[in-house]
Amino acid sequence: MSGRTYESGQISYEKLYIFDEENRDIPLSAKSAMIQAMEQNDPVGIIAGYYDEKLTIWAAGSFFLENLGYSIENFRELTGGSLLKIIMDDSAYPFSPEAFRKMQGKTEYYMLTREGAPLFLRTVKSEAQDQHGRALWVLSTRISRSSQNLSLINGLVKTGSWSIDYDLQGQVKK
Repeated sequence: MSGRTYESGQISYEKLYIFDEENRDIPLSAKSAMIQAMEQNDPVGIIAGYYDEKLTIWAAGSFFLENLGYSIENFRELTGGSLLKIIMDDSAYPFSPEAFRKMQGKTEYYMLTREGAPLFLRTVKSEAQDQHGRALWVLSTRISRSSQNLSLINGLVKTGSWSIDYDLQGQVKK
């Protein structure tokens, strides 16, 4: 597994972890798809993979992993290299590879964080090819700000760093 940083013009790519040892180099079509997806989404993460029956993950970016709370090691372990283990939508769970294949452009999905909580993401999907000409999907992801705020509040409550005081009548003190 390798981690590399790519830059093109004003767009700076996050560090990419390549899962497919045979296809460690990022082909030009994948770079182009990443640029296109990032320009359309102002993303916080990139993830890419193949159109096989388990939507095998080819590469995942460091920002994508950080925003979902994964390290590269536990991401590989928990997903088994399959996007199907972490993606869902409102209507179909488990997620369908056929529905994913048909999806083009911008859409909204949920992805599971390391703790197993669904996190709302806006995604942009682009098409690419690996060095052997096999079709790749490239997703840029952007986390909903309200989800981030809810996660922060839940974290504060869980750790006890934030508390609510009540008066004698049970009303919240201001």
